[in-house]
Amino acid sequence: MVEESLEKNIIVAMGTGSGKTLVAVLRIASELERCAKDKFVWFLAPSVVLCEQQHAYLSGQLPAYPTRLLIGSDKVERWSDQTLWDQVLKNVRIVVSTHQVLLDALSFGFVRMSRIAMLVFDEAAHHCAKNHPANLIMQRFYHPFRGTGAELPHILGLSASPGDPLKGGSLETIERNLNALSKAPKRHGDQLLKVAQPPVLEKLVYPAITSIDECAKPPAPLGSLMNMVEAYEICNDPYVKQLMSQDDAKSREKLQKVLMKRDTPCLSYLKTLERRSIHIWEQLGAWACNYYIIETIDRLRSTFSPDEIGLWEWEDKETLFLLDALRQVDLQAQLQMNLDGRMQVSEKTLCLLRLLVLEYEDDFSGLVFVQQRPVVAVLCHIISKHPLTSNLFKCATFVGNSMSGQRRNDGPTDLLDVKSQAKSLDELRDGRKNLIIATNVLEEGIDVSSCHIVISFHPVQKLMSFIQRRGRARKMGSKFVIMIDDSDKLANGKDWQQLEEAMKRAYLDENRSLEVREAPDQDEDGARQFSVPTTGALLTLDNALPLLHHFCATSPRDAYVDCRPEFSTHESSPDMVRASVTLPSSVDASVRLAASRDAWRTERMAFRDAAFQAYLALYQAKLVNDNLLPLLRTRYDITQELGSIDKRPSMMEVCSLINPLVDSLPQDASSNEDFRTIVSVRSDFFERMQFQMYLPLRLSRLPTFQLFWNSATKLSVSIDDAVGVDVTPDSRRTMASFTHLLLNSVFWQRMDSAASDFATYFLPDSIGDSDAELGRFQGCGRALDVYHQADRATSDYGIIRDSTQVGANFVFQGWVMREADIDEHAAGTKELHIEVLRVPKRRDFLHPVLEGPLTVQGRHGRTDFVRAANCTIDNLPYRYSRFALFVPSILHRCQVSLLAEELRRSVLPRVDFATTEHIITAISASSAGEMTNYQRLEFLGDSTLKLCASIQLLAEHPTEHEGYLSARKDRIVSNERLARAAKAKGLDKYILTQRFTGRKWRPLYQTDGALQDQAGTRKMSTKILADVVEALIGAAYMEGGFSNALACLAAFLPEVHWLPTQKRVESLYAKIPSPKIFPAQYRDLERLGDYTFRQKTLLMEAVTHPSYNIDLTTSSYQRLEFLGDSILDHLIVSRLFDCGRTYSQGEMYWLRAALVNADFLAFICLEWNVQQSRADIKLNSKTGAPETVDMTVPINLWRFMRHSVFEITKAQRTAVKCHEQFGDGVKRALASGAVHPWGKLAAYRSDKFFSDLIESLLGAVFLDSGGDIGACAAVAERMGILPYLQRVIDQNVDLVHPKGRLGMMVLTSKLEYKTGRTTDGEHDRGSYWCEIWKDRDLTIRAHGGSSEKEMATIAAEQLTAILSPTLCKGQT
Repeated sequence: MVEESLEKNIIVAMGTGSGKTLVAVLRIASELERCAKDKFVWFLAPSVVLCEQQHAYLSGQLPAYPTRLLIGSDKVERWSDQTLWDQVLKNVRIVVSTHQVLLDALSFGFVRMSRIAMLVFDEAAHHCAKNHPANLIMQRFYHPFRGTGAELPHILGLSASPGDPLKGGSLETIERNLNALSKAPKRHGDQLLKVAQPPVLEKLVYPAITSIDECAKPPAPLGSLMNMVEAYEICNDPYVKQLMSQDDAKSREKLQKVLMKRDTPCLSYLKTLERRSIHIWEQLGAWACNYYIIETIDRLRSTFSPDEIGLWEWEDKETLFLLDALRQVDLQAQLQMNLDGRMQVSEKTLCLLRLLVLEYEDDFSGLVFVQQRPVVAVLCHIISKHPLTSNLFKCATFVGNSMSGQRRNDGPTDLLDVKSQAKSLDELRDGRKNLIIATNVLEEGIDVSSCHIVISFHPVQKLMSFIQRRGRARKMGSKFVIMIDDSDKLANGKDWQQLEEAMKRAYLDENRSLEVREAPDQDEDGARQFSVPTTGALLTLDNALPLLHHFCATSPRDAYVDCRPEFSTHESSPDMVRASVTLPSSVDASVRLAASRDAWRTERMAFRDAAFQAYLALYQAKLVNDNLLPLLRTRYDITQELGSIDKRPSMMEVCSLINPLVDSLPQDASSNEDFRTIVSVRSDFFERMQFQMYLPLRLSRLPTFQLFWNSATKLSVSIDDAVGVDVTPDSRRTMASFTHLLLNSVFWQRMDSAASDFATYFLPDSIGDSDAELGRFQGCGRALDVYHQADRATSDYGIIRDSTQVGANFVFQGWVMREADIDEHAAGTKELHIEVLRVPKRRDFLHPVLEGPLTVQGRHGRTDFVRAANCTIDNLPYRYSRFALFVPSILHRCQVSLLAEELRRSVLPRVDFATTEHIITAISASSAGEMTNYQRLEFLGDSTLKLCASIQLLAEHPTEHEGYLSARKDRIVSNERLARAAKAKGLDKYILTQRFTGRKWRPLYQTDGALQDQAGTRKMSTKILADVVEALIGAAYMEGGFSNALACLAAFLPEVHWLPTQKRVESLYAKIPSPKIFPAQYRDLERLGDYTFRQKTLLMEAVTHPSYNIDLTTSSYQRLEFLGDSILDHLIVSRLFDCGRTYSQGEMYWLRAALVNADFLAFICLEWNVQQSRADIKLNSKTGAPETVDMTVPINLWRFMRHSVFEITKAQRTAVKCHEQFGDGVKRALASGAVHPWGKLAAYRSDKFFSDLIESLLGAVFLDSGGDIGACAAVAERMGILPYLQRVIDQNVDLVHPKGRLGMMVLTSKLEYKTGRTTDGEHDRGSYWCEIWKDRDLTIRAHGGSSEKEMATIAAEQLTAILSPTLCKGQT
């Protein structure tokens, strides 16, 4: 067989267990040895279970070739990126999958036929017909390219039954479709028969079954179930009631169809239960029927919890209705479980049980095939409980694990746990089980242990089933038993063995040849298709409809919007129809409507044609990619595709911090170029110090900064602009000598005594440059000698060093005669001492000293006394050494300034920064302990980045909906992307993360410049990298507004086409069509915002809910809301920066969170109104004549929203009631409360569309005003958002959320919130409750709220009040 397959494409026709897979292994090995290394073999199997089995076998048999399994659990359907497919298939030589996986990969252009060396169809040769995925692979991607010179794979089919003569020519059809001839082994057939001997075929005839129509009385539970279904009042069905309550055209159309077809989720479930119960009664008997109904209802009850939102895919009210309806079923039937023989089973079941007992032996193993899944569970239960079999057989079940939409809605009517059956086959192989009850899923190829007996509980309907089931009985002397009704003449007369022989004769005929077909095997008369040139992705009339449904499913979700495409038909001529399709409102108006190109005889083909035209238009509008998939898919898929954002490494290896002084050191040591600046140090308690500092590069003036001598004494340091000077060799020697003398007085342990080529030189203003003047500062003198030098001023004394206290330095305070130490022989005599102050050992004077308060005398340090005889006094005056102590701190400030200047020059040359002040702040992490850190600027930069990105994306992608835009923005602003941008631009080497301590400070020498290329590395948080980018954006915005921020963005994110904001806004404005009509009521809306729109379409779009399907020319507010969200955020953040107070990042977080919170914005939407003049008619009390009375009526913003769903009207009414109940309390809290009313706002339970209206209106004003943020601020002022923000600033209102406050109070404890609903009855839902558990202990329980969010807020408020009442003063 392998030799045959090497010569041509064949279908290996061999019986089960005769070695088909071994043939495939040998053929695959041969193919991989001779094909190119970039090609692979694709092995196709019809089921996931079989794929897993064959993958394991191929991997074991061919370990030299990497093998990859692709199945549904890998979420292959979500792999919508070519790069991902390339990575998955990299170096893979064998791929195993179902047919649908390959069909999708080919259809979407992720895999080309030219890369596949050979296709292996396992157990699917007989499936390769009509619209089966196996056939579509061949018809769409193989046959059209035959004879064109295209590279096509070899074909190998594996099947025990490649054709069925009963179907007439099906063998030839399959051979044509697979382009392969069926072949069976002939030369060694006898030897093969010895090892693959077929079982003995027997027929077990049982008495004819009495159908329900012939039976007088069904069992009581079934009878009551049937009566309930027959008398079912469709008008009481919750789904029907829901449709009746929705007063719109679409709901009325659905209602008409439901009433006509009597098809609702609840009724469908009951009908399924009835149908299956009848089948079980007929097949298994009354006891089995009773057991099935009772067990199904019990499981239904056990799977439903009142706290759950719904059951399966149903609404909760439908689930409750179903449970109530099933109460009508009579469940009083007694199941005889005492094994006394009274278990009423059918004659058919009894025949099966007797056969099993008769065939039983010690090492028995058997397999029983049934038709329906519920029969599997019930029959298994009967065998395990019936007195004839309970002690002999250990039963297991096995069914398919496909979860089609219909099967998902069946709920627990299967009585099966599919997950637990995974081990059934293993248990049969190792003897823990000896009998499996299964559906036909075990027919095809799954490796079942050889059985003694295989029983078909129902007559075999197909030759393929006959051959495959028989192949499971492979032990010597095994049997294959078919159970047949004695009245079934057709089954008795059908000789499957003769049909099998006829099939064998056909594919053993050596003279047969493959018939060549020019046209592919088509089941439909529509063959239109479109192929994407770049990828080969294929759009056909067959796949257009599911693709369109999938595209619509990726639209932004809204509780009130049906995202499915809406189809309609009309007759174009007698017996011919055309169709049109309307897509969700989130789709751009230019492609929302499409119509079929041709007229068709059936609605089905007309719908496909319309879907084809719609999807083609989406591709041409670039709303789907070149693989014909949505640009970004569902929220889940977006998360998967952007997984690297959330799963970025927390730490990254980056460059070490550079030292600009090292990088600037001249390569030529003889260079005379230096830059001189003046360093001044002032203090109220020290004399003023002024030094010249010489640097190898220009230093700009630094802002005055402080040094901290101790907790009470501060010094002020100023550094002027550096000027270029030429330094003579003599002057440089003097500078080097003094610098060495200066630094050596303090840092002698870290000095290189032989080196004097310092990178930075210091020279006091008061000293000349002659060696003679410096000579008097050299060395030191004995303290006793200095004491007798009457001409030497004490102010010129240098550091005092005591030989008995190594490392301690002192400052002279006075000469004192004191008694000698106790351990001296001359005890009681006096000798010369020096009163001294200890010189601090600290080397960091940039950070405050955390000590207790000192007296004025102690501001300089701690007083002590030392023996003069043990001391020396430096000749260098102490005032110079004290300055030397400050040098590391001063140089650190200089280096940071130079670092920022270098960053501005090399990384951000096109960004306008007046000074480096904001850059220094932006590159300073809080851990660095600098004067400022980036947190506030990062907060501003984050807001600026989001707004700029929103504007750019909105203009660059004018047809994309909010879902696409949000996902694109998420990619741009993600920390992962910003961290990569920082690394790519080399920003990492400028970021300050470590605190300056000065402990290991040493002077920098010019010879250190030789080490400047030896850059090291360090670990840094990726969040810090991202934060610094955002901080620099914020710094750029502060220096020069949006244009400057865009220049900064262009430096870090060059892949985005950053155009000026004004240009982007103008392009958006130009694309907006003028409205055909502008309703008069919207003039009141303009009056509400005190803003008159130039382009009225923007205003109408801002109040158009996605559900509005009357005006197809106006888009919904989603794109404007996307923009308005960023505008509102930026208005609040920028106001916080301009308010004159310096808020911390944490404070700004809660400020922003409170004012952009959806509940707060919903309150604004419900409260904000414009007064409209009205007139009322009243009767005059005296004359009775009608009189007009002038009045004003408030028209709130929410009333202007356009929608088409009655449920929205109900939601609005509910919100208005909440506002009437809680609004006054909220208004008082916002007007004068000390605490933000988080709890009261949470009680609103307002829908998202309320807050969306606020944000979309701001977005509309921004575009209409030409990008004027000031115009948006004016509208936000009118709304009341900014006035409340100003009150928060002025009166310091506490905006921390109660949950956040509680978390800060119990930092070391673990808090857990548990919420749920109380019930006053099985149908009546009560209020919500919330428990807070602290360290696994129940701390508080609150109840009575109307939502989980409200109760969590209230519970946190209450617990916070208990733990710290003062924090909650004024909070209710």
